[in-house]
Amino acid sequence: MLQKRGIRKQTKPYLILSIFHTILIIYAFIKSKNKKQTFVLLISSIGMAYFFEFIVLNIFAAYRYKPRIFKISYHDNIFGAALSQAIFVPFTAVFMNVNKANWKIKLLFSTYFILVERIFLSLKIFYNRWWKTRYTAIFITIFFFLNDQWFYLLKKKNSIVQYLSLFFMTLFSVTNYSLALTFIRKFRLGFGRFFSWKEHFAIKAFYCVLISIPNSLFIKMNDSWRGALAAFGWSLGLDLLLVRLKLVKAHRSFYRINPINHMVLIGMTKLFYKYIYKDLK
Repeated sequence: MLQKRGIRKQTKPYLILSIFHTILIIYAFIKSKNKKQTFVLLISSIGMAYFFEFIVLNIFAAYRYKPRIFKISYHDNIFGAALSQAIFVPFTAVFMNVNKANWKIKLLFSTYFILVERIFLSLKIFYNRWWKTRYTAIFITIFFFLNDQWFYLLKKKNSIVQYLSLFFMTLFSVTNYSLALTFIRKFRLGFGRFFSWKEHFAIKAFYCVLISIPNSLFIKMNDSWRGALAAFGWSLGLDLLLVRLKLVKAHRSFYRINPINHMVLIGMTKLFYKYIYKDLK
């Protein structure tokens, strides 16, 4: 549940960074000569960042965010991570890609993120557990350079990068959908009688990947109604398996609207497929 009071001082740094990086991505799209290419790069980059966060945060709990947006602390942690992985880092990478930033600019932005992390640590709105700031420096820099190479191979129609882009874009939509359901408390995943939020987000990471890999593969193999039907069957089958294994607790409305939502998500995957395999020149 969202906090009902005004903007807290812990929230303001996250809000300021969100505004700054939104300005960067708006400028990037204005300057971009091929906005579909930029869109594909952005969404696949966010999906890639989500995949990284699944491992580092959801499973291994490397750090903790405290933007003080939600009353439930674990929701707050995941929302802070979503801001970082869906806005701060990918928006910056795409901004540099569109502007053809050289290695000096990339290192400058890497330094910027290191400073942001140190400031957040000092303000106690971000905590490292086993994570180190030097890891941030290494992975941010790698991500920036990988982003450029990814875009180059995507334009060259490299088959591996094309499929992985489709997978990451599908993962982006599935993850955002499941996060929305979680934040409004429509369903929870877990083991035993009590489902902790830590369990939920760890299982949800696997759930999102297990939805995204087959669905993107089905659409890639057959982008007609057959591929969509196979993806729909897989998604409903996975939901049914979770229910049978008693790994899900859900509001009754979840079961009514979830098939419709799966169809919408599959429709988005088909749109992503069109952008990647048919529209990009």
